[in-house]
Amino acid sequence: MVASIRTGMAREMRSFAPVHRWRGTAHRVLLRNPYADIGLTCLDGQAAVWIGERIDHHYRIRCEWSDVSGPAHHWLASIAPTFAACAERIGFTPIDTPIDQPWLEAA
Repeated sequence: MVASIRTGMAREMRSFAPVHRWRGTAHRVLLRNPYADIGLTCLDGQAAVWIGERIDHHYRIRCEWSDVSGPAHHWLASIAPTFAACAERIGFTPIDTPIDQPWLEAA
């Protein structure tokens, strides 16, 4: 499952590179670029692939020195259709809302 997400997403969204990170205990980050993370969350027998603005320490430091968050939000909005189409092609429910909000209702 993880390999198919990494391969499928990286093929169409070439700015992302594989990483091994976690957001909390349930959200696994699989790919990362300068603005965003793509990850997988599995809860209650459901799996969702998500995209969201980075929240890691290095990204937050960049945000303190320059306005990175504004361009990141613009970029995420522009890439959302590509992300959704790619997620559906590899057989997953796409989630493009912040993953710290209840997402199973949208899945």
